[in-house]
Amino acid sequence: MHKEQRQSRRFSRPPRLRRVRTPLSLQRGRACRRNAKRRSCSNVRTLGVAGVSERPEPGPGWLLPAVLGERVLVRAPAVGDESALVEMSIDPEVRRYIGGPVDQPTAEGRAARKAVDPRWGEFVIVDRVSDTVVGSGSLARKRGPWEVSYQLRRAWWGRGMAGEALSLIRDWFFTHMREDLLIATTQRVNVASRRLLERAGATHASTFEQYGLAQERYEFHRATQPPT
Repeated sequence: MHKEQRQSRRFSRPPRLRRVRTPLSLQRGRACRRNAKRRSCSNVRTLGVAGVSERPEPGPGWLLPAVLGERVLVRAPAVGDESALVEMSIDPEVRRYIGGPVDQPTAEGRAARKAVDPRWGEFVIVDRVSDTVVGSGSLARKRGPWEVSYQLRRAWWGRGMAGEALSLIRDWFFTHMREDLLIATTQRVNVASRRLLERAGATHASTFEQYGLAQERYEFHRATQPPT
């Protein structure tokens, strides 16, 4: 083969393409989208039709803005709430039907964690007039379906604040979550809590035993909630 022919064949080969590195920010965005179903990217918000979440959004987006009622507002815990949270945790009357009180160091540790790093579903109930934390609660999966739990400081019992806060959380849940069922459980002997749940629109579903005590399961269903 002549030298001219070899040179012609050499230069007729297609040039090698240079690999362009994807920017790190774009790589992370793609990884988040791939892993969203595994919830590996805490800043990814998964929305369904009309902005309804298919699952909760981790991180600081929880209850922002706060949910406002006539007398109370419901928001995520924050620094400054610790003393109220500790008071409820160590009060034997407040904790009578929900596992009993805990010791002071345990209560302080839990309150500090909630105030500094609240988890999705944790909330406090605040009196709008005095800006005082009067109660707390959570939305969590404890036994399958999403479950709401709550407690109120003893000095604020009998004022209807727990019922109003429960209705606010119930409405928030069905507005923002793609779920048709929200449950609550209480001991059979806790008549006041059972009546509160019934006034809020929950229906009695079943009885079961836990910790050697009879427990009642109540259910909120999306289609049967009273108008607010």
